[in-house]
Amino acid sequence: MNWRKITLHSFRRYVKTTISDLGYSDYSEWFIGHSGSTYWRKKDNEKAEIFQKIEPYLTVGVCKLLII
Repeated sequence: MNWRKITLHSFRRYVKTTISDLGYSDYSEWFIGHSGSTYWRKKDNEKAEIFQKIEPYLTVGVCKLLII
């Protein structure tokens, strides 16, 4: 197997690319901490709505709990 090294940078790149590919490139910039744009302004509830749309694409390693 060819395993890739996971770093903070590779994780940020994955998140940025995934959100941008879903059509939210401005949100992706804000999400990874590039909040300096004077043109992109959204209320907190609007940001939360976008996050609810993209969260399933960012979730990694979800497993069901085993109830005994």
